Amino acid sequence: MTLSYVHTPKFVSTSLHIMTCLEVPVHIFGVYIILFKTPESMKSVKWSMFNLHIWSMSLDLTVSLFTSPFVLFPAIAGFPLGLLKEFGVPAAAQAFLVVSIFAGVGVSILAIFENRFYVLFAGNTVWRFIRIPVLFVNYLLCFLFFIPPYLTIPDQKFALEEVYRKLPSDLPPSITNGPVFVLATDATYALISIFLITSFIIGEIAICIFFIWLNTKCLAKRIHLSRTTLKMQRKFLNALHVQMYTPLIILIVPLVYIAYSVYFNVYDQASNNLCLIMISFHGLASTTVMVLIHKSYREACVDIFCIKTQYKTNQIPESRRNSFVTYVPRSKIRDDVIVSVTRVSRIFKYFWISYTAGMNLSYIHTPKFVSSNLHIMTCLEVPVHIFGVYIILCKTPESMKSVKWSMFNLHFWSVSLDLSISLMTSPFVLFPAIAGFPLGILNSFGMTTSAQIYLVVSMFAIVGVSVLGVFENRLFVLFAENTVWRYLRIPFFAVNYSLALLFFIPPYLNIPDQKIALEEIFKILPPDLPSYIINGPVFVLATDATYAFLSIFLITIFIIAETLLCIFFIAVNTKCLARKMHLSQTTLRMQRKFLNAIHVQMYTPLIILIIPLIYIAYSIISKNYNQAANNLCFIMISFHGLASTIVMVLIHKSYREACIDIFCFRMQYKTTPIVESRRNSFVSYVPRSKIRDDVVVVAHQITY
Repeated sequence: MTLSYVHTPKFVSTSLHIMTCLEVPVHIFGVYIILFKTPESMKSVKWSMFNLHIWSMSLDLTVSLFTSPFVLFPAIAGFPLGLLKEFGVPAAAQAFLVVSIFAGVGVSILAIFENRFYVLFAGNTVWRFIRIPVLFVNYLLCFLFFIPPYLTIPDQKFALEEVYRKLPSDLPPSITNGPVFVLATDATYALISIFLITSFIIGEIAICIFFIWLNTKCLAKRIHLSRTTLKMQRKFLNALHVQMYTPLIILIVPLVYIAYSVYFNVYDQASNNLCLIMISFHGLASTTVMVLIHKSYREACVDIFCIKTQYKTNQIPESRRNSFVTYVPRSKIRDDVIVSVTRVSRIFKYFWISYTAGMNLSYIHTPKFVSSNLHIMTCLEVPVHIFGVYIILCKTPESMKSVKWSMFNLHFWSVSLDLSISLMTSPFVLFPAIAGFPLGILNSFGMTTSAQIYLVVSMFAIVGVSVLGVFENRLFVLFAENTVWRYLRIPFFAVNYSLALLFFIPPYLNIPDQKIALEEIFKILPPDLPSYIINGPVFVLATDATYAFLSIFLITIFIIAETLLCIFFIAVNTKCLARKMHLSQTTLRMQRKFLNAIHVQMYTPLIILIIPLIYIAYSIISKNYNQAANNLCFIMISFHGLASTIVMVLIHKSYREACIDIFCFRMQYKTTPIVESRRNSFVSYVPRSKIRDDVVVVAHQITY
């Protein structure tokens, strides 16, 4: 029987790990939305929603990353493929964890409805003393209800014989030789335990919903609630119902199939695998629905990701302009506050005048465009960077061991540069003026703009030193390990990293008086600037760019010169050894191939920086102001680390093969009618990535 890739453990683990990469940014965004964008009108439900989000996220990550189960329904058996397996966690404990978290999600849904009942109707009743013990007992039951099946796990030797009787006789080697764990030969205990906890939680949720409905109806009859308030409460409860039930609908299909498979003893491994992938989609769906269904969260998303209006310059009389001190985002206005008609008309009139007056600027010119795109870049980058860390730490072969930590050092600083621009500072710059203002999260922590500029510029220099570190590492390992250089290299790098942190001190100490500097830069920039620049917290680093450019030029020349010296010494020494026949042609070819890969890895991301850096230099020299180009330049610069990670993974053969092994299928699995003795003689499958290429080293023991 021919089995497709969908039937294999590799398909399950790869698909679930891809799901993890998709889910993590969405879940992080969900945490951010709940913690920072929940309005005052939803304050009472904030922490119960956060609790549900954490449990849903935990379920997702447990299934897709930590356990990655490969199940063999109709048999209550399978084996894990996730991270917990690497830490030696038994399969039984992993099964217990997954089932308990499922129950925890159910209790967290109960907590949402209980919270509404308590806040609306039971805040001054005896329930306020009982609710904490009730929820505690429920969460305790989540971790205790599966103990009977756990304590009745059968002897694995006999259980495996039972399982193989239920399953087809022509199973592939990936199953027959796999570490199959049997949770139960008889599903009675497991099904009874799951049925009881499910009925118990659903019963409690139904009671909460019933009491909310009954009390709302009674209060409405007694005219204790206005029609507006009643409508708002019903609308919010309907939103909660949609938020709760939509993800549960996703679980219905896999759960119905699993019940059908176990009851009718039907085995289809592809369906089993697809069911687990659908289940892992639950948390992603839950977060997406939560963000879209609640008006406040939806408006926060629109405010972050979408164009709300075209920004205009404010050619409004000065007296009227000053009468409006600050802009209050729509998400901060409570839904339950009745605003007078006069106030609303004034606000509308102001924004309409702002919209229709002055020069028309597109969304691409605005701070919102910069911050939104840089935050989207962060969501794209973080999974790729995490994958890069995993590849370097876990998939670097012995033959590349000598370069492992210098590569990790470069990756770490490239990631830091990316995040410092896209997340921490998110700069909105006003070239040709050396001025602008940050939009990132460091603002929220009160870090000064000058300190944020110093941080970003220093990061650029440190990335340069880490590139130097990769080439110096090759020089040291290949030719200088037994020379005096082994004593000098640590002080050499201490000096370089110190210079990277100190070179920008002269411009930092010469920051001008901001009042005078602002007058200077507004002479350089066009007179019809939009209000978000004129009234923005613009910071001027310098009115004269001499100190800044001189400092950047000197550190750049210094690092490039050192890197070129390392490359020159590597080339000269390699050539000398080849001439003296101290290196075989095979080793020489391998060294050149590896160095070429390093060159491509270093220079490809630098090429991405050339366009924005050339434009910035042109803008300052020619005094040309184009805010859209400024914004696009910084978005391109933030792409540097992402490009660096992708090139690193693709250019090195070992990393590339590790990616192919993770994300692609190498062959179609087929069962073959081989003799049992021959099947048993193959103990395990050794992946290609684990087999070292033959390395011929002559005279000098040089590692690839």
